Amino acid sequence: MTRRVARGYLVALDPLLIQPQYPVFPEGTTIGRDSDICEVIASNEFVSRRHCAILCERDRTIELVDLDSSNGTFVNRERIKRCVLSHGDHISCGRPSPPHFVFSESPPSNARTYVLPPQNVYRIGRDSSNDLPLVTDLTVSSFHARLRNVNGTLFIDDLGSSNGTFCNSLLVSNTRISPDDTIQIGSTELAFALTTEGLHVRCRKKQNQIRLESRNICRVHRGRHLLRDIDLVIEPGEFVGVLGPSGAGKSTLLNALNGFVPADSGNVLLNGLPLYSTYDLFRNAIGYVPQDDIIHKELTVERSLFYTAQLRLPRDTTQEQLSQHVTSVIETLGLTHVRENYVTQLSGGQRKRVSIGCELLTRPSLVFLDEPTSGLDPSTEEKLMKHFRLMAEQGQTVILTTHILYNLGLLDLVVLLARGRLVYFGPVAEVCSYFSTPDVPVERPIQVFDLLEPETPDPEVREERAEYYERKYRESGLYQQYVVQRLDASKETNAHVELAAAKAPLMRGIGPRLRAFSRALQSLLDTRQLLILVRRTFDLRFSFPSRLAMPLLMPVLLALLILTVSVQNQGSLDRERQEYLTDHQSGLSLLNQTGLISSDEFMRMRFEGFPNLGIPISIPLIMVMTAVFMGTLSACLEISGERPVYLRERSVNLSIPVYLASKLPVLFLLSSVQCFIYILLSMFSIRASNVNVLALLLTTVGVAWVSCLIGLFISSLDPTSGHNSVVLAVIVVLPQLLFSGAMAPNFWGGMGRMTQTIASLFPSRWGFELLLTTFYRETDWAGGLITRTTEGGMGFRFGPDVYFTNGLALLLLGLGYFIATCVSLRRYDTL
Repeated sequence: MTRRVARGYLVALDPLLIQPQYPVFPEGTTIGRDSDICEVIASNEFVSRRHCAILCERDRTIELVDLDSSNGTFVNRERIKRCVLSHGDHISCGRPSPPHFVFSESPPSNARTYVLPPQNVYRIGRDSSNDLPLVTDLTVSSFHARLRNVNGTLFIDDLGSSNGTFCNSLLVSNTRISPDDTIQIGSTELAFALTTEGLHVRCRKKQNQIRLESRNICRVHRGRHLLRDIDLVIEPGEFVGVLGPSGAGKSTLLNALNGFVPADSGNVLLNGLPLYSTYDLFRNAIGYVPQDDIIHKELTVERSLFYTAQLRLPRDTTQEQLSQHVTSVIETLGLTHVRENYVTQLSGGQRKRVSIGCELLTRPSLVFLDEPTSGLDPSTEEKLMKHFRLMAEQGQTVILTTHILYNLGLLDLVVLLARGRLVYFGPVAEVCSYFSTPDVPVERPIQVFDLLEPETPDPEVREERAEYYERKYRESGLYQQYVVQRLDASKETNAHVELAAAKAPLMRGIGPRLRAFSRALQSLLDTRQLLILVRRTFDLRFSFPSRLAMPLLMPVLLALLILTVSVQNQGSLDRERQEYLTDHQSGLSLLNQTGLISSDEFMRMRFEGFPNLGIPISIPLIMVMTAVFMGTLSACLEISGERPVYLRERSVNLSIPVYLASKLPVLFLLSSVQCFIYILLSMFSIRASNVNVLALLLTTVGVAWVSCLIGLFISSLDPTSGHNSVVLAVIVVLPQLLFSGAMAPNFWGGMGRMTQTIASLFPSRWGFELLLTTFYRETDWAGGLITRTTEGGMGFRFGPDVYFTNGLALLLLGLGYFIATCVSLRRYDTL
């Protein structure tokens, strides 16, 4: 598509504006709150839906016209109806100040130099009170860093910022700097030099100024080449589509370019810096929307974006600022009318726009979208593609994969892949002519796919065809123009970048590792992130009453199992005495049907009051297994069910231990309520006497909590989005019936050493032993009979000491599963 030539530029002064600058095209530009009719969205309660317009006249003058707005349009604080704009005019919508834009007749310079008066300390941050204020960069903390002048030597200290301070692309907490060093804070590059006049500052905005290069990147999976020596150069502000037949490597290339799944070999460079080794530097400059939605469907549009903003923006951003920024994104994407709707109620196109909104919160310079129009109707697909086109015209680089060819004309450039090989990179308009031959004319882009992927089952033929077109492209003039010449143009710039990165010897060696470790430790103690995630998890669980119905009904249904167990009660005592006197060989026993206790001992205990004699061991066994089942099932979908969301948040700034810890309050509360309901109904059913109900409840709750952690571990192992988690949970729960040690005739003492070792890794073994002590307490007159039965006959430990030892075992077991889940989730990290 031929790019439109701007006649002027609106440079953003309001931090709530999504873009740093907006081009003014000859067709004119409308400013307002309604994204359906306005090109520039100014989100403010004083701004009308269609507030004002910038018109380009034939005499090349540019006029600003108020469109009968409610609160007026102001130029240099004076209200106007219509006026000619001049370079440097400040434009405000709705109020005289502060201004929203400054008008520039030429492309605004991203670099400027100025001098600050001499002083010992200079502060840098988003707050306007700083000596170097960066008020329009939302990724910068309010008080981000400070410069110290110590006897003519400059030192820079990071002030605990959310997104870090970088010196020559390396993360620093404090270091000495020289005039040749490059400091990056947010999207701004800074260089400092002390003179007799004061502090000379060179400032360069890098937002929407990122050049993307890939050099010989390759990706191999199970012996198959998914990508082969891909060379690309994508300039800032270009709209690029990645196309190809199924299995061509489109998503693989996209993930390699954005660092989500790095290439096995080759380099991806952003402004000459290797992405994979400097990912922290570009973390907020990259937006990525995968095929699966990266939003929770149980939240409203506004709450979903609000939680994302809280997690990604600096921790000192106020609630009011967060709300304003979320509103700005919602209005920019045309979602105002559905902001209070749950995501489940949205159409496919609206859900995709919410996912895009999550990425726009940090104003990324590079936006990657994997099949963003898949499954959408043609009308919705066209609207989305036009929105991406507008994003590119306003300065963002947009790269997307697609298999839909209706709106290819909106793209600047197209990448065509076949069998992981680059077979074309150039303008959309030249695709058909490039692939046409006198024998096989190509009139529509869809015909190119037939050429690249012939209808043959022979993979060698397909590979040969892809290799032929790759070779043809490398020999073409398009390859020289769009790859070779672009790579040559970047060599000089990259040489300067490499020279700068090679400096700062104080930051080499163990320094970066210590700083990375310190920052990782800080993230483990990030209570703010923990509280945000806990609130979100509560919202997810309790947003729909129907989500609570099944968890609360589960203990009621499981309590009915107790009714199927035969429990002897006090009312049958006289009949038992008659039966015993009639038949001395009745062989009744305690706890089970194996005759561990003689009928004489049984009758003595029965008549003299041994507690809960009529309750068989099947009752505590059922209780333990119920706690195991409820805890495991409650948690087994917690991670796998939101895997796309987790992976995207993890790639930004999510701490694994904090993420897991945020799941526990909701899971522990829910499992505690389930156990309370279950114990209440069960005790009513069996009518046991002299049972320590508190100990019974604490035991089942402890088993359920550990089972929740097992459920989280299972969820982390599931490679799918929850399709296998329930099956895995059942597979883990069922063996615990054996591992509990309650199965006659061998019980725990008759199990082999290896089986006992494995069983010790599960909560049912420790919980059942606890419940034996809880139900069948020893009495003074019994002479240690119950202890001999459980320890000698069944192999279990018995007595009050079990409460401490087994409670400690459950605690350590839970901690072990928590650590194991952290390690399991760490496997998904790619950088």
